[in-house]
Amino acid sequence: MLGINRYLVIVGAGLFILIVSSLVLALTTEVSTLEEGTPERAVQLFLEHLKNDRFSEAHSFLTLDKQKTCNAVHFLRQFSDYGDSQLQDSNISLNKPNQEIAQATIVNLEISRIEPSPFGSSENSYQESFTLILEDNIWKISEFNFPMHCFKEALN
Repeated sequence: MLGINRYLVIVGAGLFILIVSSLVLALTTEVSTLEEGTPERAVQLFLEHLKNDRFSEAHSFLTLDKQKTCNAVHFLRQFSDYGDSQLQDSNISLNKPNQEIAQATIVNLEISRIEPSPFGSSENSYQESFTLILEDNIWKISEFNFPMHCFKEALN
């Protein structure tokens, strides 16, 4: 009987240590900051601003042409819930090498998140591409896959 109790205590302590260390690791893991002045960093900051509901800062990462086409009010309407619904608890990683042409580049990302459900959890991932151009020596986003209705309306 004492052997079984000792075994249960050891297993319970092991599980407790495993759970605590997993929580500490999950809570203290920071996203690595990409190199300043790069297209990748511009996309990283854009997504961080969306995730943290800083829409005017995110809007400033668009090219001047796109900022005029989709003003700050339209941008806010488009993305007011995007950070909460799509970016919270997401893992964002560079997917493949950038494709560069002169003063333009395409940054490819994979965005994945674990979605809980009553029957367990599943990982959902999708690809995003951002086209950036140098505008006054700053990388600005000129195209991306997000559904931007104000861009579509401007084409009509």
